[in-house]
Amino acid sequence: MGQITSLITDFGGVLTTSIFESFKAFCIDHSIEPEVLRVVFAEMIAEGDANLLFRLERGELEHEEFDRLFAEQLSKRSGVQVDHVDLKARMFFQVRPAPEIVNAIDSIHKAGFATALLSNSWGPGGYPREIFEDMFDAVVISGEVGLRKPDPEIYLMTAKMIDRDPAECVFIDDIKVNVEGAEAVGMTGLHHREAKETLEELAKLFDVPFDHS
Repeated sequence: MGQITSLITDFGGVLTTSIFESFKAFCIDHSIEPEVLRVVFAEMIAEGDANLLFRLERGELEHEEFDRLFAEQLSKRSGVQVDHVDLKARMFFQVRPAPEIVNAIDSIHKAGFATALLSNSWGPGGYPREIFEDMFDAVVISGEVGLRKPDPEIYLMTAKMIDRDPAECVFIDDIKVNVEGAEAVGMTGLHHREAKETLEELAKLFDVPFDHS
């Protein structure tokens, strides 16, 4: 590992509570087995790079259209009629900020390390952009740049925007394949599972005081 000079982080599931727990709550509220939602996602991804989710994340599909088409697929697979109106908002309804991680990254940024946000987006909304200017030197949203994790180019673009070599960057994500994508371009990957573990790892990588008890 070379000298670490920067931190790049995912948004949903790292700076927030688990999106997957919110998806599970959505399913329970709609009398859908949570496993059914996982199957629908797996079937979409198996369709290849042009599937609904990847097109949405690259900004090639309007989120209202995604809501409609995804509701159709979920209804067909579950046998439960799912309303497409505001589907994304309803699926993410339990997602909340994760202040301990937010505060740690803010502390790392204030200590002089470069920081960036790198997020696969489900549309233009849902980001507390009012806090980004003070926390990040760069913000890369997949739908705004036409690339998505784990495409190597989006990691390299983010490193370039903060004027860092990938070997100087730590990347955090709650999805393992995205961490592996960062590692493939030379970054140090950190797979976020729970706050305590991530904070302990950040404390080892960055000599910055923050609460990681």
